[in-house]
Amino acid sequence: MTATISRPSAVGRKHFSGTRGLAVNGGALILNVVASGLTGLVFWVLAARVAAPAVVANASTAITAIIAVVSLTQQSFVFTLPSLLAVSPAPRRLARNTYALSLAITAVVAPVYVVFGPKLAHGLTFLRDARLGVGFVIGCLVWCLFSLQDAVLTGVRKATIVLFENTSWGIVRLALVGTVWAFGVRLGVGWVVAAWIVPATALVAGISWYLFASERSPLAHPLGTQTFARRRLVSFMGAEYAASVLSSVVTLVGGAYALTTLGASASAPFVTAVSLVIVVEGALASFAQALAVEACKADDDVHRRRNLLRLTAALLGGMSFAAVFVAAVGGHRIMGLLGPNYRDAGGTALAILMVCVPARALGVVSNADNRLRGEGGRNLLQQVVACLVFFGLLLTGRIDSVVSLSWAVVAMRVVPAVLAGFHLRAGRLRVPSAT
Repeated sequence: MTATISRPSAVGRKHFSGTRGLAVNGGALILNVVASGLTGLVFWVLAARVAAPAVVANASTAITAIIAVVSLTQQSFVFTLPSLLAVSPAPRRLARNTYALSLAITAVVAPVYVVFGPKLAHGLTFLRDARLGVGFVIGCLVWCLFSLQDAVLTGVRKATIVLFENTSWGIVRLALVGTVWAFGVRLGVGWVVAAWIVPATALVAGISWYLFASERSPLAHPLGTQTFARRRLVSFMGAEYAASVLSSVVTLVGGAYALTTLGASASAPFVTAVSLVIVVEGALASFAQALAVEACKADDDVHRRRNLLRLTAALLGGMSFAAVFVAAVGGHRIMGLLGPNYRDAGGTALAILMVCVPARALGVVSNADNRLRGEGGRNLLQQVVACLVFFGLLLTGRIDSVVSLSWAVVAMRVVPAVLAGFHLRAGRLRVPSAT
């Protein structure tokens, strides 16, 4: 009897052996995104209660644009840096060089967006305000470092610090908005964006000191002995960067298209629902980063890599379908927290948009697997397919409502997920060849 009872647990331990690091760090990263998402939801609920819908729509678009611009300049680094750091003989130099390159690119792209964005889409005319334009550029530079340091901490298996950092940021931004409102200051786009950027600036200063100046820095000593052929690494990073550029273009164009086609007030429910979906997708991507790091540490242990994929499938699969169910059942109630103007259109948008989350889960795991195998071209191909689907639908001229725009986003996610499934079938989780 004892042997019969213990057998299932023994099989379970066998199937998930060697996955503790992924469970701890990946779990912390998921909790981090969930905590950020909850504070973010409360943030937008508060903003929607004390600011006009047009202000919320413009502020949400501005913040989404900041994230998109930063993604355009360094998303490829955010996704590839953790696995490169995990096996790097000179992690501090690698991180420092990545910071410098990302900041340089951001310093060029952000002003270009401020200058030309309003000319291409009248929904971005609020950026013509000089103070908002300058604040936007500063916000992009700060966010560039804020997201990169999370990638560095993930690469050195310090996900608990990421959780503390982002939870603190979420609480402080809520306090800032509440304080400004309590003192009777009318909330405008600038105040809402500043509530995101000011606490992030303080955290960037503190974490940067820990990583680059502290004697206890996890970057102070070699983390591995892996080196990479320069030509192949440049080719790999180039494909990854091209994929991130296309992803950012879709985000930027999608937000501008919604504002331009629907108007600021009517687009507010859609762009806010998109922001919530991005939070869920961020949790998936964060776990995939942790998966890449643990796979690098697995070396040639095929059994451990297989177990890592099992754990990933179990957690991300369950999380994805739970998100779809919650949005389908309670989407209108969730969006209704932001106000009556958000309940119907926003709830419908959220329920539709969440349908793409399982497809996105498959995509991020496939992306991580492709990166470990040095197959950046496969990720680029998936993103090209996504762009063709999304822009093809926009060009039909029939995407002119919250519902049709939401389904266009779903199609953009689901179609390349089929390709991602084929790419993931090998499931070997190998790092690029060393020299």
